[in-house]
Amino acid sequence: MSEETEQARDELFSHLTGKVVGRRVLSVDTPYPVIEVTTVDSGTFGGQQVNDLVTYVQKERPDGLYDGRAEVVVTGSRGETVAVWTGHGVGRPDGRGGIIWVGGIIVHSTSERLNGVAAYGHFDVTGDGKVTQRFYRVR
Repeated sequence: MSEETEQARDELFSHLTGKVVGRRVLSVDTPYPVIEVTTVDSGTFGGQQVNDLVTYVQKERPDGLYDGRAEVVVTGSRGETVAVWTGHGVGRPDGRGGIIWVGGIIVHSTSERLNGVAAYGHFDVTGDGKVTQRFYRVR
């Protein structure tokens, strides 16, 4: 089954756009550096307008790909925490200075509707720091 067919069956759970606001080197002990990236984004999450603050750590692999782990706080219109999520993914360079991430997330929330949601999708960062994330709820 093609990716488009699979995604058409699953519900678009999250679609946010934003920008990179910080980068920090965590380690250069190996030939494969570890870098922390922070983004701020806005859009829809579980059907409501939100903002999020994403921090992820990327570690370059010998094969040229990246391993990544993200921790995210999602806030509503009044600044209240709506949910948090953690994610894991694999990134590949896009050939223009950016990284295209594919992976999965697990949502934690006091909202019964959001708590425990699992989703998969893309988290793309362009060479100039623009971010687009789209996650599809696993049925």
